[in-house]
Amino acid sequence: MLARRFLIPSLLALSACPFGWPLPAVAQEAATARVVFDDAAASRKRAVERVLGLVDRIADDARSLEDPKTRLAIQVQSAALLWPLSPDRSREVYVEAFEALAPPPSASTEVRQRADGLRGELLTAIARRDPALAEKLASRAAASEAAASTDSGSRAEMLANLALEMVGSDPGRAAALGRQSLDERLTPALIRFLVVLRGVEPARADSIFAAALEVFARSLSPRISEARVLGDYLGANGQTHVDGVPAAAIRAFLDVAFRLIASTQLDSSEASAAYFLGRSIGASFPRYLPERAAELERRLAVLGQSVSRGLAAAGPADIRAETADSKRARDADAAFGRDDYKTAHAEAAAIEDLELKTRVYSAGVLRLVALRRFEDATQEIEQVPSPARRATLLVQIAHAAAARGDTVTAEASLASAVRESLREQKVAPRLQSLMSIVAGFSSLDAMRGFETLETAIEAINKAVRSIDADAPGKQPPPAVSLNFDATFGRLAVQDFERALLLAGRFDPRGHRLLAELAVCRGALAAFGDMQDQDVADEEVLSGG
Repeated sequence: MLARRFLIPSLLALSACPFGWPLPAVAQEAATARVVFDDAAASRKRAVERVLGLVDRIADDARSLEDPKTRLAIQVQSAALLWPLSPDRSREVYVEAFEALAPPPSASTEVRQRADGLRGELLTAIARRDPALAEKLASRAAASEAAASTDSGSRAEMLANLALEMVGSDPGRAAALGRQSLDERLTPALIRFLVVLRGVEPARADSIFAAALEVFARSLSPRISEARVLGDYLGANGQTHVDGVPAAAIRAFLDVAFRLIASTQLDSSEASAAYFLGRSIGASFPRYLPERAAELERRLAVLGQSVSRGLAAAGPADIRAETADSKRARDADAAFGRDDYKTAHAEAAAIEDLELKTRVYSAGVLRLVALRRFEDATQEIEQVPSPARRATLLVQIAHAAAARGDTVTAEASLASAVRESLREQKVAPRLQSLMSIVAGFSSLDAMRGFETLETAIEAINKAVRSIDADAPGKQPPPAVSLNFDATFGRLAVQDFERALLLAGRFDPRGHRLLAELAVCRGALAAFGDMQDQDVADEEVLSGG
């Protein structure tokens, strides 16, 4: 637009002047502005291409990582960044990630379950951009697992969750995946999907629900848990909102559910489940199974008394089970709430559990921060036993002070936070607090942010190289637990080259690649008008 605005006067000036005459000053300025604009656009294009080239390289490097969770985090983020300008390459990365998660035939059940969970996360990410590819890969996964005779429940959950992700963009494809899920097994995930689908495509949702009712009614050994899953759909939509489901199918379901409720022993472990099942589907009986409605109410009245007696009997035991520490914590919280800090400190000081004591004092600090009483909050932090927690609380004060324009308090709090974090003996909390400090500095003092980040990187490398790195308290935090976007990503906007250089200093490859990705994401965010960086929070698996 800027180039076009200057180009029009330039053409007008040329047409008004004889050939060879010097251009008027305004035309010269316009021509100069156009050259500058074109040079800036070309430079930005080269910068974006360079960053995307780095992302492509990072995706390749991730293949050699042994930890599947870190590898997947890097591949998903890389594909998301590549998608706007290179969708074909993005699809390649998604497929590579999917294939890398396939467990070997000899894998244990535990390994397969972990792989199923990660594969579900991947398919959800793919579905946001390419539902067709997600459906294709999901079908492949279901087929391979069926051939390996693995748990049909995990396949059903995976398909239902994928269908839920697709509801907004492609209801038809989502409904097809929902039916495929039902073919595997009836699961709570399927009903959650159907409840959402009904808001978009009621007919499709009711059709799948009717099929689920038939599956349940034909079961030789129906279970109350399955009936409750189906009852959630009726309860969510109400008796007047299931006209799309054949009345015969609902009657058959209610009949089986009634027999389950009636046959449940009052002292059995399923008495409570039977009672709540009856309450969730009871409104449907007058319309679909009126001859059983009165009998159901009588049975629920008896079950309700039994459940109430069970809860009452458990009450005194729960009270007796309350520890002295938990009572002191509750009393301290109440005292903080009424600004009685003397009583709160007396109660909190007597708590023996250090973790609980830390939580109680931290709650008092955060209340003062919310009231903008920063000086009082800083003094209260001294009561917190954990140095790392003291550091993160000081960061909270810094953020709150900066939001009010009080940069002096913010910077002083961050400086104190650095000192506190370095007092922490345990490696993981010390490094996580340092990263939160970097995030605080990134918007206030980039130079201090870079300096603190260097400290954190060296500490992580030192922990990895330590001979007792596997000892309790000595392990560095997992790569996916660190918030690289709030640190490397923000600082990359200030100085891309320095942020990229620091990211490359990590010894652990997973940390290095996630940090480099955050740098790339921060750089691309600076070109938001040229690049659609729509990366969902769930895809940035490194944040914490």
